[in-house]
Amino acid sequence: MTPEMRGTAPACAFVSIGFDRRALPTSISPEGFDNWVRGNADDLRKAAPAGASPRMYTEPGGGSVHALFDGATEDQVLARCEKTLAAYLPTAPNLPLIGSGSATHVIIPCRRCD
Repeated sequence: MTPEMRGTAPACAFVSIGFDRRALPTSISPEGFDNWVRGNADDLRKAAPAGASPRMYTEPGGGSVHALFDGATEDQVLARCEKTLAAYLPTAPNLPLIGSGSATHVIIPCRRCD
């Protein structure tokens, strides 16, 4: 995590989520994949509890989202992060074949920003 991403709040927590390109048609362009990832980042943001809207960062071509939660205390931001993740994951995209599993993977679970 870069210092710019850390922000200036007294406490910060983050989660990193990756998306599997196999959930999309093989003909999808790199820009189309990036748009799909940004759409999922927006869905993650909408899953946050009221007053807990995270700052979102995506990496072009990377297929991942980093959601950062700011607040007054470490306990507060970790709880916001965990509640958001718990609300989002049941609605996250799956791979197209039945039984193939999720197209969404938690790369780094909710933890303090360092």
